[in-house]
Amino acid sequence: MSHRMHATALAAAVVFAFSGFAAAQDKPAAKAATTSATTANDDENSAEQAAARQHYVDRAFARFDTNKDGKIDRDEFAAGIGKYLDRQRHAFNRDFEAADANHDHKLSKTEVQAANPMLAEHFDDIDANHDGFLSRHEIRESIREQQARVTVDGDDQDADTTDKPATQH
Repeated sequence: MSHRMHATALAAAVVFAFSGFAAAQDKPAAKAATTSATTANDDENSAEQAAARQHYVDRAFARFDTNKDGKIDRDEFAAGIGKYLDRQRHAFNRDFEAADANHDHKLSKTEVQAANPMLAEHFDDIDANHDGFLSRHEIRESIREQQARVTVDGDDQDADTTDKPATQH
């Protein structure tokens, strides 16, 4: 398998495994955006986005391929995922602490709105115990729930299924 195919497979695995709140995005708006007429500006943006994605894939591959043999073996993959998860945990804790303006170890709706407006849109859904605050645990559980909804082919299980038969995974 070529370096590019390995890199693409790695990127797909990482994107699938760590999709986070991506499933919570407004799918009808995303579909409308992708079906709009393509302009020269859109083509330029698409080329820039493709280049940025490829750069991300190449960097991820380089980080995982520690022995630089152009392949990622099982041990390299496990070590790479471990490092990735450590960075994600650190970033989550750092961002939570930064958003917690009064340092009470929970986030009010005001704190969430100031720190992350997209998360604030889903505040009531994430606030599992309905106490008006988000704990680290509630946010992590919400992320896990969103990840569990993503099927093997990357579709959100809550998506409209009117034109495809229901399947169980």
